[in-house]
Amino acid sequence: MNWTSTLIAAVAAVSACAPGAQARDDLERTCLPEGDAAYGLDLEVDSLGDLHLSRVRRIRGDVVHTIVGPGGALTHEVVFPRASRIGTDEVVDTDLLLIDDVPYICAYDPREPGLRVAGREPDGTWIPELVQAGSGAGDFCALTTWRGRLTVAFHDAGQLQVATRTGDDAWAVQVAHAEEGHDVGVEVAAGVVGDMLVLAHRDVEARRLKVTYSTAAGGWRTEVIEANDFATGFRPRVSVRRDGEVWVTHGLVPQNVPAQDVAHRNYRNLGSDDGFMLTRGHLPGALTTAAIDDEWVGGTHGITQLAGGMVLAAARERLRSPLFGDREGLRLYLGLPGDPTWEHLEFQDDRGRRHTYLRIGARPDPFGWPVVSFTDELEPLPDDPGGAFACFWRPIDTDLDRIPDAEEALRGTDPEDPDTDGDGRPDGQELLVDHSDPLVDDEPRLDMGVPDAEPPIPDAAPPIPDAAPPIPDAAPPIPD
Repeated sequence: MNWTSTLIAAVAAVSACAPGAQARDDLERTCLPEGDAAYGLDLEVDSLGDLHLSRVRRIRGDVVHTIVGPGGALTHEVVFPRASRIGTDEVVDTDLLLIDDVPYICAYDPREPGLRVAGREPDGTWIPELVQAGSGAGDFCALTTWRGRLTVAFHDAGQLQVATRTGDDAWAVQVAHAEEGHDVGVEVAAGVVGDMLVLAHRDVEARRLKVTYSTAAGGWRTEVIEANDFATGFRPRVSVRRDGEVWVTHGLVPQNVPAQDVAHRNYRNLGSDDGFMLTRGHLPGALTTAAIDDEWVGGTHGITQLAGGMVLAAARERLRSPLFGDREGLRLYLGLPGDPTWEHLEFQDDRGRRHTYLRIGARPDPFGWPVVSFTDELEPLPDDPGGAFACFWRPIDTDLDRIPDAEEALRGTDPEDPDTDGDGRPDGQELLVDHSDPLVDDEPRLDMGVPDAEPPIPDAAPPIPDAAPPIPDAAPPIPD
């Protein structure tokens, strides 16, 4: 199956489109209808291909979990009600993690100020736990599992801190990196290599990317990433390759951003993006840094590994120039690190309505096809208020059987029939749940023939059990 070439061809044919429109070929664009509910956006994809989004309703202040099922079916759940306070104490970041398809979300909660992590019960209710109290604690956070325990890295009081869950509502907190006079831990991202926790974050004063990682001795070590005289570390993302190599993708800090705006995360009125960088290497060991693209790109991005170890990066293109005009786009890079060529997923110039892309994320679906999420701040018009929409590109699934049309073309199943072999089970169920062949009718059937003789009548009815079986717990516990 040469699915990589199929994907590249599909992406090349995708056209720019307005919110809610559909691409021409194998990917489609969808936006949630709420126009103020895409702040702090994060994305995960579960084992059945459902999308999970964490996001903030800016006006109401709710931190929300949204599940997007086949055909765009939506389920919304409030995780932290009325937490964000517009213009005063806003929630600017969330992070979302799936453990065995159970979602967990971290966010700063200004109501009783502090960082909280919540896990979802099967009935859709969320159980929050306070990790660290304090104003601004966890305004940037990153969830992962480390050494078998739920772990959150976060920014607090200018430090990079790490909390590991040790029991019910119990967290062990330690400082991973601090430097006097420096605000570190900003925009933290996390990855795990074996027994090592790797954290990428920005030092605001030094205008540098820092990579902090745990050591075998139980301590922490930090590498400062230099790139000539450029300011590195804008919105870093961590990806761990199959061979254990750590990739940190990050933007160059825009030169025209006032220090106060950088410190207060006021990024909505930035000028052009300044560059898209890749820092990579095996830790402990040397890290190297090189430009992926140095032309009007990198202000926000996502990176993920697809089928076969292929790396996909989605990055914003943004130009604001009185000489060259304005442009905004989403680029897909499919050949990193050796081939930095890219294709437009979307593009607008100053002749059309202005878009501002924020909070780009990228994840693979269960078959290794890309899903890309982002916040699209749409310019208001006289007859349209615009707004900030949570949007995503995902593979088209015409028959809603949870298998993308492009994947069905590779496997030989019918993209317009959810049950190709007619055995009563959708093709997606056979592949993702039953692990059977959707092209072969292998579902056992009852024998509908006439029996040779009537079955004997039992001597007595089966006994009634002494007690009903115990009711299982409502939900699996949050992992220690």
